Amino acid sequence: MNINIEGRSLGRENPAYIIAEAGLNHGGDLELAKKMIIAAAVSGADAIKFQAFDTDQRFGDDTETLSLVRPAEFHEQQFKELMNTAKENNITFFSTAFDNDRVDMLYDMGVQLFKVASCDVQNEKLLKKVASTQIPVILSTGTANVEEIIAATNIFEKNKSPYALLHCVSSYPLNPENANLKAIKSLKGRFDVAIGYSDHTTGIEVPISSIYSGAQIIEKHFTLAKELRGIDWEISASPSELTIMIEGVRRAEQILGSGSLESSACEEEELQYRNLLRDN
Repeated sequence: MNINIEGRSLGRENPAYIIAEAGLNHGGDLELAKKMIIAAAVSGADAIKFQAFDTDQRFGDDTETLSLVRPAEFHEQQFKELMNTAKENNITFFSTAFDNDRVDMLYDMGVQLFKVASCDVQNEKLLKKVASTQIPVILSTGTANVEEIIAATNIFEKNKSPYALLHCVSSYPLNPENANLKAIKSLKGRFDVAIGYSDHTTGIEVPISSIYSGAQIIEKHFTLAKELRGIDWEISASPSELTIMIEGVRRAEQILGSGSLESSACEEEELQYRNLLRDN
């Protein structure tokens, strides 16, 4: 099942789709969020993702989390401004929707892509709501086992809703030794959709390495400056780091090549020499 997002195809032999995860690093500062969009576009990202939620509905009576997250909650008009900024800078805007109302809001805005977070992999109500929109969705699989992933994807399959999966380890920050990148190959062996990787490590080595396990989508947390100490600053790439990461991803793709078993153009001289030896 192929996904096309604003002229970019995800999966198959296409270059990896790079997502800058703005998350809550903007702290609710709309102008900072706009600057993040512009910086992500300049760095070469294909998309930038935010998080759409109702603080009280999502976090209930958790006072500590409420005080941390509430200032970073954006509403519809703010998201519309961010979406316009993304369009002006030729980068796709989309968001993780954490409840059905936010799905409706984003749908009405005309988003071309949804994200469902790992924590909602068993949220049947939300999964069905997202699937009903028929808009492509990317689902992270952190904490989920195979049966849970299959149950979630069955909802999209039944609704004929295009989807992709991201291997994810829900640990913050993630020790690189626990990244388990071979899980990307395991997912590709079970699901005929675009498979990618959502990174929670503190550097860029692991997301670049995910290409060698077949990642077709890479999501990396993003911050305008680590000195701002956003909510996810420790696992976020700065604009310069994101640029280097994307260059590393493209270089890895070049090194992997096409997989063809035919002789390469660069072997022409050696091929002629081999044939000469045979003729003699």
